[in-house]
Amino acid sequence: MAGKGLPGPVRLPILIPFSFLLILLSTASLSMYANAAALTEADALLEFKSTLSANGIEDALGTWTPGSNPCAGDSSAWKGILCSKEGKVWGIRLEQMGLSGQLNITPLVGLPSLRAVSFMDNAFSGPLPDFAQTGALKSLFLSNNQFSGEIPDGAFLGTRSLKKIFMSNNKLSGKIPSSLTVLTKLRFLRMDANDFVGEIPDLKQAGLQMLNLSFNHLEGRIPESLVDQDQTMFEGAGIFFSSK
Repeated sequence: MAGKGLPGPVRLPILIPFSFLLILLSTASLSMYANAAALTEADALLEFKSTLSANGIEDALGTWTPGSNPCAGDSSAWKGILCSKEGKVWGIRLEQMGLSGQLNITPLVGLPSLRAVSFMDNAFSGPLPDFAQTGALKSLFLSNNQFSGEIPDGAFLGTRSLKKIFMSNNKLSGKIPSSLTVLTKLRFLRMDANDFVGEIPDLKQAGLQMLNLSFNHLEGRIPESLVDQDQTMFEGAGIFFSSK
């Protein structure tokens, strides 16, 4: 019989190797991160959808539903979404859908692999959004809308990956931003049929393949770096085809 006041049997704790605990924690963290990443893209697009205004938008984007993923491998499961081979959203193409109001791209910050967006042939109005929020974009297609107002001169400082910029046939005004000159990868630039004024920035990009500034209200002479461009690309722009 145990003596009064004597302690009972001592139970030793089961020791788990520290390295094994690290493996368990790492595996759990990776799993949680993967699930969070998948949800983030879907949530970002659903938030973006909630900002869009158009008759029949729910029918047009009926595949954009909670609980589903925009990409099934490299194939799109949602209308207007382009997917990479890694199953990430790299493009959004919402054209000719009657979308209107101001374009809010803030939710698209949740798409780190996004490289191309096209909202052409809609009825978006108001100022251009700040596309520096999605600074990895390579292609930006905004032609045939009703965007208006001036573009800040430094608007393109945070978008240095851009290769294609299409914003023809809008109501954009003010000077053509000088920050376009820092886009060393720029290949295609269309800003025709707007209300731009002032002189043309000195676009010296060696790889610039196509430039269209026609039908604006520009003044002065074409920079020497652009005199080899097709003359029709400056038609009706109010400038002289001469660098001298």
